[in-house]
Amino acid sequence: TNNLSRHRYLSSSPSDPKGSSGSNIFGKIFFPSLCAITFTLGTWQTKRYFEKIDMVQKRKDDLSLEPLSFDQWRLNNADDNSESASGDVKTKSYRRVTIQGKFD
Repeated sequence: TNNLSRHRYLSSSPSDPKGSSGSNIFGKIFFPSLCAITFTLGTWQTKRYFEKIDMVQKRKDDLSLEPLSFDQWRLNNADDNSESASGDVKTKSYRRVTIQGKFD
């Protein structure tokens, strides 16, 4: 009888097939969905990483340029809030500006 109880313990067949089928279906749906979501988020993070690298480089390039006078800057940025021909909103520049005047 000892071998029989050991055989039951090591058996991979469930003792209640009805009870385990619900969790088996849940596992077959949940795990692939979790993998797909994780893959999608990883792809998005990689894309966002390279976008941020490009943004930081553009800002460094803008800051390394010679400063503009305030009048030149104002003329260049007069219509920043308008949309361009392609429909995209213009991005602000991170260029240095010089201003002369008196502070009260």
